[in-house]
Parts: sequence; C-alpha cells; structure tokens
Amino acid sequence: MPPVKVATFDCYGALVDWEGGAAAFLYDLARRNGGFDPGPGSELRARWEEIQFEAIQEEYLSYRDVLSNSLRTWVGERGYRWNTRDGDALERAMQSWQPFPDTV
Repeated sequence: MPPVKVATFDCYGALVDWEGGAAAFLYDLARRNGGFDPGPGSELRARWEEIQFEAIQEEYLSYRDVLSNSLRTWVGERGYRWNTRDGDALERAMQSWQPFPDTV
C-alpha cells in the first residue's frame, strides 16, 4: 500500500464544535427577536440544518449563500423579521466557535 500523502476532512464538526456554536447563535438570535423561551438550542439548530440540507439539494450556491438563505428561511418560519446583518453575524460567529477539547 502506498504511503498516505494527503488527508483532508471538514473541520466544522470534526475539530470545531459546529453544533454547539450554531445552537448558541440561533438561541441568541431567537431571544433577540422576542422569543422568551425559544426552546433548546439543539432543536433550533436541528431545524436550521434541515433547511440547509434542503438548500444544498438544489442548484449550486456558495456556502456563504447557503448559510444566509437558510438562516433567512429559518427566521421567516419563526415569524421574525429578516435582517441581512444576521446573515453577516452568523458568518462572523463561525470564526469564534471553539475547537473540541481534544483538538487542541
């Protein structure tokens, strides 16, 4: 067997706590939009991920657009008013999501 020259994987979810970061972001967004008790962040994230999965089954979009469009749909489903700054905030928030303890 030849030696491995390259290995690659998706760092979000493997090295970085994607689920925790997304759940916290969505929970905070719901609270800022008047959701006194928006439900568990994990459930908010699960629905948002369903929307993302549906979006990636359609015509190609950049991941930035998938994130923004899926967040817009999620916000609309919850009856909140869409603000493009929320899409930008999600992208910025991802930069601060923490690695899993065993990654460092």
